[in-house]
Amino acid sequence: MIFKTRQLKGFTLVELTVSVGIFAILFTMILANFRGAEQNNLNSALQKFAGDIREVQTAGLAGQTQDGVYPSGGYGMSLEILGSSTSDYVTFADLNGNVFFDIASDSRLAAGTILKNNYITDMFYSDEVDPAAPDSNLEPFLGWTRVLDNNFLVLTFNNNFVSLEIKPSAAAVSIQPAHVGFLLKNEKTQLQAYLYVSQRTGLISSDLIK
Repeated sequence: MIFKTRQLKGFTLVELTVSVGIFAILFTMILANFRGAEQNNLNSALQKFAGDIREVQTAGLAGQTQDGVYPSGGYGMSLEILGSSTSDYVTFADLNGNVFFDIASDSRLAAGTILKNNYITDMFYSDEVDPAAPDSNLEPFLGWTRVLDNNFLVLTFNNNFVSLEIKPSAAAVSIQPAHVGFLLKNEKTQLQAYLYVSQRTGLISSDLIK
């Protein structure tokens, strides 16, 4: 009886070297794309910010209660421009109705932060019925009034009303503009985006600035 031996074939050194090289190239490309996406996450930051505004808007328009009682001032978002930008904000229930976030008396819903590498560079308001979208390439911002640096901006939704409070260190200026707008910027790519809220319809519009 003749037995045939089975020869096992493996990879040669050249094949292994080529395979490792291909994997190294693919890994480098994937890592580069991941880092690029992480740095250029302006659209994700814009959508997250819009989502947080929509949450307080929904709470205000739907009559959501706190301990069985609707907050007298509705629900809001408080931001402060420090220097020339901000990345932090607070959403809250305005229990005392002063259109401002008071740590001692109001109910803080959440502390929000714009996604990494992005920040809010400008905040605006407009009384025009249909203003042009905020655009950093237009000077002055046509149809919009800019909120000056080192001021608090409090956006509140109380039933069917959207109100804006601009509060410097001394006094407060409370208005009910037709629109409130924001400009966001990615510090890595320098790309910008806008978002604005309509008082009349409650519509939140946002897009990247081409």
